[in-house]
Amino acid sequence: SDPSAAGFNLLAFAGRIKASISHGSFAGNSLRSILLLQGNASLVVNGSVFSSNALRGSCISALGSSTLQVQHTAFVSNIAYPQVMNGGAAVRVADNAHVVLHACSLLNSTATAPGNSGDHVLAISWGGAVHVTQRGKLAMQSSVLKDNTANFGGSVYAGESSQVGASHLHCSCKRV
Repeated sequence: SDPSAAGFNLLAFAGRIKASISHGSFAGNSLRSILLLQGNASLVVNGSVFSSNALRGSCISALGSSTLQVQHTAFVSNIAYPQVMNGGAAVRVADNAHVVLHACSLLNSTATAPGNSGDHVLAISWGGAVHVTQRGKLAMQSSVLKDNTANFGGSVYAGESSQVGASHLHCSCKRV
């Protein structure tokens, strides 16, 4: 799979829509994102698996005041090939979006940084599993974060006026 060829999202939700996905399986995709939420969209994901995806974004990107609740879901061995200063192979939260992860497993995911190109500044990857930025809000409860990698925030990176709350997490990382 060539992530540079990826330019679209598998499922996109925008506007005042409420949707749910139960027991979905998303594996081996090369896309921008698998699920994209924006513009006040609301989505519940339950009992699903996102595995072995090579993405130019995240498995789930929550943007523009959208709300996302993910429960009893596994994100395993996903790779984000982000644009300059992005990341979060499992979930990206930005632009006032609000995300709750409950009883989820975020395992062995990587945000890789593209190399130097001409006059471009060295790109940096942020948050191997989760990247929260631009006033995004994240709450994580009773979840496992294990063996995720990025330049900054191996499992989670939060920056640019974001808010993160966490309780009952089990975290471990591999040394690189």
